Amino acid sequence: DIVDADGLLNIGLLQMKSGEYDHAVRCFEAALALENVVNRQVLEKNRIIAYEYAGEFQTAKKLMKEYQKAYPQDTSMEKERIFLETR
Repeated sequence: DIVDADGLLNIGLLQMKSGEYDHAVRCFEAALALENVVNRQVLEKNRIIAYEYAGEFQTAKKLMKEYQKAYPQDTSMEKERIFLETR
């Protein structure tokens, strides 16, 4: 079965709701690896959050820096960034 980025995003979000953060990360990363990903920003945002919830603060922090470079206009992740800075 072929799953597109939207499908993987939805599966990842469901995994996060059920506390399966490692599985969610895998879904988001698989979606980001696809060609022509139109919802890249949403996927990257959720990947950061999933890593954070999984306790992988260093990875989340690194991805947050990359996210900020790619989307400097997005201030919705500011609280997340501040939280990660303290970890």
